[in-house]
Amino acid sequence: MALKVLLADDDNIAVFLQKIIILESRLADDLVTFTNGQEMIDFLDKEENPEDFYLIFLDINMPVMGGIEFLEVIGAKPYANRVLVALVSSYSMIKDHEIATKYPQVITVYEKPVTTETCNILLNLPLIRSLVSGSTFEGN
Repeated sequence: MALKVLLADDDNIAVFLQKIIILESRLADDLVTFTNGQEMIDFLDKEENPEDFYLIFLDINMPVMGGIEFLEVIGAKPYANRVLVALVSSYSMIKDHEIATKYPQVITVYEKPVTTETCNILLNLPLIRSLVSGSTFEGN
């Protein structure tokens, strides 16, 4: 089992900053970036490996396919149960939390940009911790 970290955001400056923070946090050794949800769906459809889990930092508002549309599509994919989403919001966090509860892939919602604290919180989730360390996840 491996954890692949993906980031979808159409703001180049946000991508640059978030990539540095995510890599420095040791949440990932590598990070694949996309400018919209459709690019990420295309990537997952082509590159998906049944042994991999995907942690996705997903911006809500993007052209072509935004975060919510991505979540609608991903739910029907065979790899949906191996996708963990950190939904990124730069607007109404309350509204975004309400939306996020509809999608089992969403593990957290945070305000843009990602911070070291956000990465540390994710690293302390048992499933993420086990995937990053390479150990077998046994719950809690």
